[in-house]
Amino acid sequence: AGDRSRVTESLTTWFDIEQRKAQQKERSKQKGLQSRCRKTLDSVAAVRDLSDLKRLLIRKYGGLVRAWRCCLSLDDSMVLHKAEFLKACTRINGWQGNAKLVWKALDRDDSGLVSIDELDPQCAEILARFQAWSTQHFGSASATFKAIDVLGSGKIAQVEFVERLKTLGFAYPAKSLFHGLDRGGKKALMEENLLFLDRWKPLPFLV
Repeated sequence: AGDRSRVTESLTTWFDIEQRKAQQKERSKQKGLQSRCRKTLDSVAAVRDLSDLKRLLIRKYGGLVRAWRCCLSLDDSMVLHKAEFLKACTRINGWQGNAKLVWKALDRDDSGLVSIDELDPQCAEILARFQAWSTQHFGSASATFKAIDVLGSGKIAQVEFVERLKTLGFAYPAKSLFHGLDRGGKKALMEENLLFLDRWKPLPFLV
């Protein structure tokens, strides 16, 4: 009788242990499933909020390069830290998105930095090619401005800008470039509008 009691007790202990293992395994499975669902929902929300952000910035500033320079990066840096981005998002009236999720969507390489090409790859490439072209042919943004401003007026209208770039051999869309350079939306460029290009080091793949 004593042996049967010990066997029964042993089986009961084993069953309890296995039951706890199964329960722990099920909890871990459910936790993992919930985590994957949360990540999926966050990813969907980030894409939606980023799309809404871009749409709002384009509506307000006419383009993302100008929006970057006027709203996101007030010092004309082409690179943003997370804290700068989150603070900038608080200045965007009418946007109700999750700035932290949008940051993750932009900072896909998890570098802790976001550059202009991650917001607008196409226009960033045009801007980078202009920067490289101007450095190669004229040496600086200031010298480039003087080469374009043949009248010496200190201001360059869009029509003049487009025509001069064509004459000088710049083969990329000049109208969208003008819009990004015209930070204040004054429909005319001054030398100061180009000076940030001397500080910018575009990523190699852009040029």
